[in-house]
Amino acid sequence: MSEPAMSPSRRTWDSQPSVDQRYQNDAEFRQLVDMMLSFMHQARFTPSELREAVIFAACLFEYRHIRPIVIRDDGRFYEPKA
Repeated sequence: MSEPAMSPSRRTWDSQPSVDQRYQNDAEFRQLVDMMLSFMHQARFTPSELREAVIFAACLFEYRHIRPIVIRDDGRFYEPKA
């Protein structure tokens, strides 16, 4: 039985394609992975340095894309839709 199609924003962890599937089917993702492999093969960066760079880039992205949070009178909060 096949699973129903789901929009990307509503995917659950279990419905995400594996990294190997993404590498095989997503040309842009494959290009990114191949570029990182090239850096390692050329001894320009170690796997640990690449890992640190990716985490740092993700942190910078989060810091630069601040989202408003509304705190309601009852103490709960939500992120308004853009």
